[in-house]
Amino acid sequence: MKNIPLILYIVIGTANVLGHFLDQPDMIIYSKPMLMPALIFFIYHQSRGYVTKRTMLVVLALIFSWLGDLALMKDGEDLYFLLGLGAFLFAQLTYTYVYYKSTFQKPIFQLMPLLPILTFTIFLLTFVLRNAPTDMQIPIVIYAICITAMACMARLRMGLTSNFSFQWVMLGSLLFVISDSAIAIDKFYRPIPYDEVVIMSTYIAAQVIIVIGISKHPD
Repeated sequence: MKNIPLILYIVIGTANVLGHFLDQPDMIIYSKPMLMPALIFFIYHQSRGYVTKRTMLVVLALIFSWLGDLALMKDGEDLYFLLGLGAFLFAQLTYTYVYYKSTFQKPIFQLMPLLPILTFTIFLLTFVLRNAPTDMQIPIVIYAICITAMACMARLRMGLTSNFSFQWVMLGSLLFVISDSAIAIDKFYRPIPYDEVVIMSTYIAAQVIIVIGISKHPD
């Protein structure tokens, strides 16, 4: 019984990915708005009524993500793309703060461990900004900074939490970066084969892995 909420999320996520793979719009339309509510239900079930500030912040990040999901369902409309970008920006900022607080002591900035993440962001932006419309470039850069900060904070948790929590949050954060990078490449650089399958599979996995990883930080 305790795994039912997680199974529900996996079933909805699988339906969404299959909907994109099989080109079944109904599967996509009905499954995508259910993803984050199902994950919030999983968190509620796991908490067993014991709500902490960390739990509330993770739920807040998922609510922002849900709003972003809804906005990005309006495919091809720049206004809704920007609204979705803004919603996910707040989700990334919330996750960054949660990561910062989910440590045994205050993380210390170290450049060397972060170089691969920073190098990837700069490399990606050089391709994306080259073809992005002028009015989209500043929002793209701002969002890139925020999601990079999220991934960097995940990396800085190494040694400051349990190995399980660090590894899962790190993996989830990298999958989130991959998902958003695929969106940027597909929209502003060149089309990706099975773009939505790649984007949604990595995004769906990222969210649940992050949630599980954060929940395993020892209090």
